[in-house]
Amino acid sequence: MLFETNGCQRISIVNLCCYVPAKMRKNEKNQFDNSIDNLGNPMSHYAYGMGWGSACSGPLDLFKMTVGEGGIRSPLIIAGPGVKGGRQADAFSYVWDIMPTILEFAGKPHPEKYRDRQVARMLGKSLKGVLTGSTKAVYNEDDLVGGEMQNGKWMRQGDLKAVSVAPPYGAGIWHLYNLADDPGETNDLANDKPETLKKLQAAWDRYAKDVGVVLSK
Repeated sequence: MLFETNGCQRISIVNLCCYVPAKMRKNEKNQFDNSIDNLGNPMSHYAYGMGWGSACSGPLDLFKMTVGEGGIRSPLIIAGPGVKGGRQADAFSYVWDIMPTILEFAGKPHPEKYRDRQVARMLGKSLKGVLTGSTKAVYNEDDLVGGEMQNGKWMRQGDLKAVSVAPPYGAGIWHLYNLADDPGETNDLANDKPETLKKLQAAWDRYAKDVGVVLSK
């Protein structure tokens, strides 16, 4: 099982230093060498910034650490016994579907307790049907799936996605997109489908309360 990190990097080499341990910053011998000849070699840690990060996400919107599709949509590769290979499945799934999938393939139930402590319930669904080829979708048109990233919020039902991208990469305003027709999130349907947007916003509020989302100020 292999899946990519969440989107293209938007950090530039100028502000990359905030991710480097202080000990390394103080020692000149341990500074990065991002010369052309050294790119991809030891001590090379190049980051090309927001513009190229956005370009590399194309045609999706935005990049890593945002809730635009460019920050949360990633490819997933799975191979193994029982998996029908040699094909691409376009079914929507989410990272919380990994555990139910592994447990179903292993024939193991999700434990209710571990060492006398209650185990939190799983939120996802198994991908086994899609992986074996017996079904085409993991979620039906009524299922609600949502998440958050650094004050950004999103909730999806079928092909419709309500999303609020937090500053500084967005205005923190809710938008509505049909990802089947508009994966780049360019055509906002909020004014055309206000009741749908309200329904998805309310669903996100319920999700946040259920899992204990804490938004920063």
